[in-house]
Amino acid sequence: METSMADSSGSQVCCTIGYMDLAATVTAPTEVIECCRTAMAPFFETADRSGGVDSFVDISVMPTAFDGCPENPGATVRVDSSRYAHLTSDGMVWNLDAERWLARIDSTGSWFRFDSAKKKIEMFQPDSDRSLIDLQRLLKNLFTTALEQADYVQLHSSGVVMGEQGILILGDMWQGKTTLLMELLSGFDTRQLSCDTIVIGHRANGVLEARGWPSPFSISHGTMADHPELYRHFPAERKTVDYSMLWKENRKAVLASEEVCALFNTTVEPKCVDVALVLLSRFNRNGPIGVEPVSDAKELQNFMRTVYLGSRDPIYHNWHGYHRIDDATIERNIATAAQALFDRADVVTMTWAPSAESLMKSIPLLGRRHNDLGRLTGGS
Repeated sequence: METSMADSSGSQVCCTIGYMDLAATVTAPTEVIECCRTAMAPFFETADRSGGVDSFVDISVMPTAFDGCPENPGATVRVDSSRYAHLTSDGMVWNLDAERWLARIDSTGSWFRFDSAKKKIEMFQPDSDRSLIDLQRLLKNLFTTALEQADYVQLHSSGVVMGEQGILILGDMWQGKTTLLMELLSGFDTRQLSCDTIVIGHRANGVLEARGWPSPFSISHGTMADHPELYRHFPAERKTVDYSMLWKENRKAVLASEEVCALFNTTVEPKCVDVALVLLSRFNRNGPIGVEPVSDAKELQNFMRTVYLGSRDPIYHNWHGYHRIDDATIERNIATAAQALFDRADVVTMTWAPSAESLMKSIPLLGRRHNDLGRLTGGS
């Protein structure tokens, strides 16, 4: 999070933050609310607090230090193991009783007081930038597990909207989701649905919805070299690396989703209620390659299990434990979502490798003389 704010000791405001059919009430300094609103849009919807909203939790952000530090040592928990240095952290949890507990995030020093019976969480952090980081982290974690309780599934997936129809690309890390997404954004009349995470499930009105999730674009250097639109973001020190090595070294650059959409003259579409195609992406450099229809919902279900995020995500941990989800619930949700997608959309497995043009560019002499790649590397 790059946004920097002034001191957050100003006025407090109360609003609701919603996603799918769920809503949380948040009271926080005005600056924190406004920056959180911007960072989570357009996927999360924020509105001024009004009557009749059924929130699953009330969160209060206190712009002060926590003054009730326990004397006894707490239990160590893993909060975040992502590769973003400003987020990676352990934490501590102190159980007060069956329904109340304290937690602290070590890297930021934020404290939390949880009360599950009253559906209340208090967060203590006097620094506004750290407060924003941890409020977003808390909200994403809380909604992730609340969505599981509401029968939704959160998948490692990118996607686009073409006309009114959605195309989902499911795949694990380094299986080409972002590369295929870039191809759809650059070569087709599409709008971005999501670049990394998609939530799927039936809303209260029975409509099957696929909705994106706020996350940055993480683009391999090989993919960047294939798209002139991204050249100005290509690391200068990487321009002397052979094209084939850009793919083999598995290094990525991180860009904001809105920035990528602007470069490709498209927009972000936060949701879709008509999923027409589901691509199960498998990257196989050495072949064989091809497209095969998925035979039944069970095959799709098995694949979805391998790309499931939610509370099984090994990077963004359920450190707070406000909701606890059992495996049986997760498996039921996956099976239901797989059947619904299979009934509505074409589902295919796409095993792919670089195109003939990409293979030619991996030969140093040809790569340096390629019209686009040559401009990136200076043609030397």
